[in-house]
Amino acid sequence: MPQFEINNLTVLIAAAVSMVIGFVWYGPLFGKSWAKLMGFTEKKKKEMKREAPRMYAMTFVVSLITAYVLAYFVFFTQALSATDGMMTGFFVWLGFVATTLFTGVIFGNKPIALYLINAGFQLVSLLTMGAILAVWI
Repeated sequence: MPQFEINNLTVLIAAAVSMVIGFVWYGPLFGKSWAKLMGFTEKKKKEMKREAPRMYAMTFVVSLITAYVLAYFVFFTQALSATDGMMTGFFVWLGFVATTLFTGVIFGNKPIALYLINAGFQLVSLLTMGAILAVWI
């Protein structure tokens, strides 16, 4: 398998940008709708606020892993521009994320609106990370 050197700073930046997107997506944009669709009670919301630092730390680790793996896809697809990187992110989203998340609708009896919010975030995140990685990797 061909080897290449990953720019760890770029991976870190891509992961951080994903976190910012998530903060806006699940905050002012869709936060209330998402919480309602998830069925969160006031008690659950308070519990989540107490756990927020740990949850954000874990989410950042997941974002780092996603950015790192996406860097490989960007390299192997020879994405050299932001548009190429976004296309790579799109196909990763379409083939792996959108389809996997949809099983929650099929088997988990989750509302389609919840799927659209979650899948939409993943799409925007992967498009953005793909663009960053293609340009700066």
